[in-house]
Amino acid sequence: MKIKRFRGFTLIELLVVVAIILVLAALLIPAFGKGREAARNARCASNLRQLQLASLNMAMGGSLPQAESTWQPDGLGGTYHLHGWVAWYDKPGLSANGSGGAYAWSGANGYASITNGTLLEFAKSSDIYVCPSFALKSYCGQSDAMRSYAMVTNMSVGGANILGLQGATTALYCDDNYVKNSPYDPKCGTNEVGVWHNGKGNIVFLDGHIERQ
Repeated sequence: MKIKRFRGFTLIELLVVVAIILVLAALLIPAFGKGREAARNARCASNLRQLQLASLNMAMGGSLPQAESTWQPDGLGGTYHLHGWVAWYDKPGLSANGSGGAYAWSGANGYASITNGTLLEFAKSSDIYVCPSFALKSYCGQSDAMRSYAMVTNMSVGGANILGLQGATTALYCDDNYVKNSPYDPKCGTNEVGVWHNGKGNIVFLDGHIERQ
């Protein structure tokens, strides 16, 4: 009886197979990375739209979101702290130099800045205040950053009515590049848009559409 023998792979054949696998991996891994970033970008756009809707809901209730927390005269010779959409001081009645302590931007302190802001009541969730790409990259070592967006337009300037503005041209919130260095400033100009998404950043406009730049 003749025994059938099977020939194994030679070393060269195995090396060729391994090389092919490595080439395919090198081609596919960047594609998977781009796919994950596309998903994070979509989540970021959703966050910004929810902030936009929260601002409209706030305006419908008779209030206006304000970009910055400011000091206002109390009519008695002193000042009080008027909270913005996020707030950076722990209580009203502080002096104009900010004595009393400011909240940080990460962890429990960062969450306190959101809960003391005026928008959370209408936004319902603090999860929409931070871009997933920003959080993933842990900018400035802040892996637990609570906020990465800023308000582009101070809707309360001059008593402007948010519902009377030009929705398609009024930028409302954006990825904020400046938040890396100055987390206590929740307002930014469009030239400060953070480019977390493959070199681009998201901006939501008053009518809800998203632009990338």
